[in-house]
Amino acid sequence: MVEWDDTWRAAGTFTFHISSAINWTVDLDAHYKLIQISDNFDLSPLAGISISSFDGVGNSTTEIGINLGAFIDFVPSDSYHIYIEPKINLGGYDSVAVSAGVLF
Repeated sequence: MVEWDDTWRAAGTFTFHISSAINWTVDLDAHYKLIQISDNFDLSPLAGISISSFDGVGNSTTEIGINLGAFIDFVPSDSYHIYIEPKINLGGYDSVAVSAGVLF
């Protein structure tokens, strides 16, 4: 994750799908720090682009979709963040995804 300033940040991900009709996906998202609920808790809507490669019978195609969601960030200490990121993809492969983790 890259922070541009106090309100904007960006994130990029690459996903390799092991057993699916989708081979891989690249997501490029921008987060806007909209609400600071407390000193340690932020809610940021996100929007971005998703590029996916689909494996068809004898051919493969690449499609572009749009990501919409939220990045919910909890910062218990300065050394790490705990987050959850629900988002929906429209276009390329209509889906809903929820990611969670720890950022150091």
